[in-house]
Parts: sequence; C-alpha cells; structure tokens
Amino acid sequence: MAHVQYAPYVFEAPEGWEDRTIAVFFAPAQPGEVIVPNVVVTREPRRDGDRLRTHVQRQLLVLAAALEGFDLLESEDIVVAGRHAMQTRCVWTAQSSTIEQSMVHLEPGDDETSVMTVTCTSSLDAAASTWPVFERLVASLQPVAQRAPSGSYAQAEWTKR
Repeated sequence: MAHVQYAPYVFEAPEGWEDRTIAVFFAPAQPGEVIVPNVVVTREPRRDGDRLRTHVQRQLLVLAAALEGFDLLESEDIVVAGRHAMQTRCVWTAQSSTIEQSMVHLEPGDDETSVMTVTCTSSLDAAASTWPVFERLVASLQPVAQRAPSGSYAQAEWTKR
C-alpha cells in the first residue's frame, strides 16, 4: 500500500467554519463492475455532549431511513491509532446490487470536535477481497493536527506505522 500524504493545500478557513473534509479513493474498475470499491474519509461535527456511540447510532438511523433493505450486520468497539473507535458493517440494495459498507468512526482527540469516519463501500461480491485492503488502510491511519496552536499551519499528513 502506498504512503499517502494528504495535504494538497494550506489556507486560512473563515473563523467559525467547520472542517468537513472529504477524501475519496477508488479501486481500479473491473470490466462490468457496477459498484467500484471505494474508501471515503470524512470529518463530521459531533453534537455537544454526544458520546461516540450516540453519534454513530444517529448516523446509522439516518442510513436506515434512507437506504432500501438496510441491515446492520455488526457494530463493535475497537482501537485505531490509540483512540477509541467504533467499527460498523451494513448492507443494503442499490442499482439491483447488494452493497456492503464497513465504517470506522474515530473518537475525536482532546482538542477536536469532529468525528473522523473511514468508510469502505463495495458490492457484496467484492467485499471479501476489499476487506483486507480496508483493514490495512485503517491500521495505517494516524490522525494529525491540521493547525498548530500558535496559528501557524502544520502540514497534515497520513503516516504509516
């Protein structure tokens, strides 16, 4: 797996605006593949007072209401990069295919308010071969500060253990 340093730019965001960064990576498309396996990394604000489990449950309720045939297959507490995290796995139907999605939700650090979620989506048929790739990606994840406390900018990077 290639090391990815995800910091193509640095800029000053307007005061009070939330960081809802999204990074998307797609596997090479296979002939005839309707759903190309992909990984999406997002940051979403967590409501004041919410525990990680409450945030994740709220997200799952939104998915269940919006996706045909939604079924939560598993949910468990894990540790990623030394942080408490929750891993969930679910399926639903889209474009006449069964979709499997695995998500890892990371507890925000002490000075953060956003939950980082790493989501892997594929067809059910491709899930078995996609899962090991997702596991390696999550195992390599190292959240780092986006901005130094002094107001000077630190370059964000994803480093491999």
